[in-house]
Amino acid sequence: MPRFASLLAATVAACLLTGCGGGSGVLPSAPLAHTLSPQVGARLSVDRRRSDTYAQVAAFEGGRDGNLPDGQPASDGHGGYFGVTQFGGTGCAYANSGCGTVYHVVPSGSGFIKQIVYRFLGGSDGNQPVGAVAVDAAGNVYGATMYGGSSVCHNAGAPGCGIIFRLSQSAGGYRETIIYRFTGNASGAQPVDGVTMDASGNVYASASAGSLTTGAVVVKVQPTGAGGYKEQTIYTFPAITTSWKQGLEPRRLVIATNGTIYGVADGGGNAAEATAAFRITPKMTISSGCGTAFSLTPTSSGTYVHRTMYTFAATSSRDACGPLQLVYGSGILYGIAEHGGAYGNGAIFSLSPTGTERVVHSFSTAGGGFWPDSLTADGIGHLYGTASGGVYNGCDNGCGVAWEFTPSLGSASTAFAVLYRFAGGTQSWSPAGLSVDGTSLIGAAMGGGGGPCPNGCGTIFRLAHP
Repeated sequence: MPRFASLLAATVAACLLTGCGGGSGVLPSAPLAHTLSPQVGARLSVDRRRSDTYAQVAAFEGGRDGNLPDGQPASDGHGGYFGVTQFGGTGCAYANSGCGTVYHVVPSGSGFIKQIVYRFLGGSDGNQPVGAVAVDAAGNVYGATMYGGSSVCHNAGAPGCGIIFRLSQSAGGYRETIIYRFTGNASGAQPVDGVTMDASGNVYASASAGSLTTGAVVVKVQPTGAGGYKEQTIYTFPAITTSWKQGLEPRRLVIATNGTIYGVADGGGNAAEATAAFRITPKMTISSGCGTAFSLTPTSSGTYVHRTMYTFAATSSRDACGPLQLVYGSGILYGIAEHGGAYGNGAIFSLSPTGTERVVHSFSTAGGGFWPDSLTADGIGHLYGTASGGVYNGCDNGCGVAWEFTPSLGSASTAFAVLYRFAGGTQSWSPAGLSVDGTSLIGAAMGGGGGPCPNGCGTIFRLAHP
């Protein structure tokens, strides 16, 4: 992912020199109040309906306060939102950048209060939380970290293969419980997209292969009462040295009401594409295939049956490539892919339950954004997302946009609209996730804000419909 890789590398390098982490202990820091400062985004030629109003909800300051927010903020059911920052908090032994945090923003008067409710310690605890978190009816927060939890994995200098965690409110703060540890090999390693929760409170996550002789995994953690959990590896993809046809790296999952799990795998798929590099854009090639869409159907015995629903094709056919996420919308699955489409800059696609796929929008120019990287739905026929590239405004690959897609409007030219273009600087840029909040959108951005971080330590923002 160009946006993620370049920003992450710059952040880690700068933190090694200047120390974006710092501090010790895991007690919450004092709440930080933030008053909304509206800014109206300029209207683009593709904005056929509206230009949303931007307001910064919170800014991260690095150090103990957190750095590089990631993933889709999750509603707490009372007007507030939980999420994670990949860095900041308490220093880790392998780098002076902090092991990451969990934050909570809550409404307060005309603004919001931000509080860091947990700081990861690394080692046997988690390290570098990523992706979306989930909140259950009791207010417990669930998420995943890429590293930490064990000493088996040593990728990228960060020990541990990752964990799934739960935070529950206790006197004076939040208490962490590790409910699953990835240990490498057949257990998988390095979950990259957080967690998904079904209506029964079961938590699901996917993770990459734990070794060259094993495959990626999908796991389920089921509450058993009295604070206990039952772990289940519900599917293991073929070993990466055996076959890439089913996909390489499964991403965040969608759980249907009947228990069927839908997902996409970034990379792998077509055997020919997996053995010979092909062109995505004139300056980029991918040698691992364009990925797959899959389903996992539960059986009466508690196992799951895997089906490859669709294999994404080479971009010579203008298909999507590198799928990142699926959502439900208007009785059908929709997804985004970071590459492919008519221009090689990413696509929105639809996918029927029978496996019929169609590209419904191709990202093309800086004005309309490129490299889509998040997707959500409002339940009434509208899709919303972000693209990390586009609208340069002083950013290397553009500061990013927020967009809307309404399938019922017909053609791609009328169904797609840019809602807001980010300005960079102290304002939010490189958006990383959106959630629907009534008539507004709440999002996280990896850049912008203040603090000692080279690109700003990140922000939480709101886009209000006029």
